[in-house]
Amino acid sequence: SCSSASQLGPEIIEKGGHSFIGYVRPFNFLLQHQDISVNCANSGLQMFILGQRAEQAFESMKTFYTTQIDRLLQFGNIVAASILADTRESLVFLGDPQLVIADFP
Repeated sequence: SCSSASQLGPEIIEKGGHSFIGYVRPFNFLLQHQDISVNCANSGLQMFILGQRAEQAFESMKTFYTTQIDRLLQFGNIVAASILADTRESLVFLGDPQLVIADFP
């Protein structure tokens, strides 16, 4: 969630958490494009649940962000695309890159 990778993420890993994906800056979005932002934010978890390794899920998440940014630009929505790009650039992955959902009983 918003700015969670600044402090919470490292603490989770330090205390034994396996992996963490979060943002180092606030998660911003335009209300009229809230669905796009939420889908981008959830895409990494969806890919992890579908069996991707944690780091793969993170990379898939960034790719999904890029796809949505490109779509917004195609429709001339430069402001929304810029906000989404800034959010993508604040994403951080911490922890075990090889973690898979099957590692949890």
